[in-house]
Amino acid sequence: MVPRLRCPVDLLELADDGGAALSCSGGHRYLKDGAIVDLQPGAEAPGFGRLRAATYDLTFDLVNTRLLFGATPRHLAALHRQAAAAAAGGVLLDVACGTGRWAIPELSRAAGTMYVGVDPAMPMLRLAQDRARRAGVDALLLHSDADRLPLADASVAAAVLSLGLQYVPDHGAALAELRRVLTPGGLLCCVAPALGLRPRYDQRHHRRVRKDHPIDRERWPALLCAAGFGGSEIETVGALVFTQARAAA
Repeated sequence: MVPRLRCPVDLLELADDGGAALSCSGGHRYLKDGAIVDLQPGAEAPGFGRLRAATYDLTFDLVNTRLLFGATPRHLAALHRQAAAAAAGGVLLDVACGTGRWAIPELSRAAGTMYVGVDPAMPMLRLAQDRARRAGVDALLLHSDADRLPLADASVAAAVLSLGLQYVPDHGAALAELRRVLTPGGLLCCVAPALGLRPRYDQRHHRRVRKDHPIDRERWPALLCAAGFGGSEIETVGALVFTQARAAA
């Protein structure tokens, strides 16, 4: 089951043009490289080049998950496991997918589910493509951003957004896009850092010249509701806020 894609410029449906590209009736054309569709030609994600991508999985557990956020890898693995189970037989959307480290292994045990990964860093997508190939997972990888998803309405069964929301300035816009592409009742699994929960993360955030955008714990439930999500379950672990919510009908 391949979800319908839409052009990020004019929102028209994209179709295979018979070559190594997708195009829309408006004349926009996007190259394919294996499972990867480049919807942001020439765009670079700051700080996520080849070296960072190559070492990301090796350093993430210790430096980010444990020391910075005060959580453990099993918390992240469990979140992706829940999203994969909810998407069984349909499409699992992994926004800010990185190397696909958490979701792809879950889908290797779930036949019939398609993996769609979205990330602004092409080096990370290339590693995700390799991982999906090794795992035998049917994958489509999109070079794009979280706040303008190149997917048709109601085209995915479940979505996971793991430690990517802090790189999006407008959290409401990202949530609205996730609600748009989810089928009614579809599950959103999200984890993002917040300030005021762990001094180590707060200090790192305040020292950074280029600030990221941690979520506001007090406003978070209202943002979910405004974007069209209900039945939210929210839990904090260290500096991280874990959320499960359902797309309203």
